Amino acid sequence: MPANVATNVRFRAVIALLALLFGVLSTAQGQQTFHRWYKATAYLTIFGIPIYSRSNIGYGWAAQQTRFTRNGQIVELQFMGGSFPEHAHGLNRFGYIQESVQERADTAISAEYFGVMTTSREETLGDAKSALGSQGTGEMPYVAAAAQIDGNTARCSIRHLVMPEPRKSATGELTRLARASFGMAPVVSSDSDKSLSSVPTDTFLYTLRNAMLSESPTTRDRFLYNAKMQTLTTEKHADKKVEAEMHRLSLLTGNAPVLRLTGVIENEMTGERTTFSVWYQKGSPSILPLRFEFKPKSYLKLVFEAQAPHQSAPELASIETPDDIR
Repeated sequence: MPANVATNVRFRAVIALLALLFGVLSTAQGQQTFHRWYKATAYLTIFGIPIYSRSNIGYGWAAQQTRFTRNGQIVELQFMGGSFPEHAHGLNRFGYIQESVQERADTAISAEYFGVMTTSREETLGDAKSALGSQGTGEMPYVAAAAQIDGNTARCSIRHLVMPEPRKSATGELTRLARASFGMAPVVSSDSDKSLSSVPTDTFLYTLRNAMLSESPTTRDRFLYNAKMQTLTTEKHADKKVEAEMHRLSLLTGNAPVLRLTGVIENEMTGERTTFSVWYQKGSPSILPLRFEFKPKSYLKLVFEAQAPHQSAPELASIETPDDIR
């Protein structure tokens, strides 16, 4: 390998490593990107009381990109998460969501989103135990959703797919296969393509971002996801305990406080509610969380914690991220 090529390769490797460790990467002029890695801990609960925990059962990756244009800016937000089957008794789960919102004068004027995730029917702890023995068949069911929102009109699509099991080195391929499915007609009765009117332009991650940026201690906003209207209600307060922990891990910049935001998502049609918490540093250039937790099932709580600059993460380095922001 010529010396100049080898130098360039090493330089790119150093830049990629710094981006991984510090969660910040400034790119070309007129564009700024932040991303951050997380490791997940699972807590089994009964009546909300943890009875068992296991660390390093999965991973998360989040990205925030702002591209400045002549007429405003485009905000792109992504999150990807999955399990480490070797640490999660063979359970193999994966999910990804991407949103792109065009702003003018800090107001969303158009948006689009895409998401894909594995599906499961484990509603109880007994169901989960039964699922442990059903892994490794080579393929899994997924559901994918996409929408384009312009003004107050949305075009939404849902696809139910069977695709290869998630692999750390091929998550980008899963997202590409799922995206390609929207170029085809619905293939099962539960797939759908529909148009909606009188809907807000806001999407989920974008609505959460705005709540985190808001100076108000409480917010209430509507957004569209999975062709259904949702309401996000939030409240936030300072969390000195987590702030001290984040300082110890060298994850903070300056002395701005760490806030805990508690959010409730309510499906406006069914009334179903989902509660989660997000910790972040107020006023930080990156709005990406330092920590977040939620309960995907009644018996399971997942906690995702950002990786500190001095922590090594060989498992995370082996995961393929989507090609949109890298």
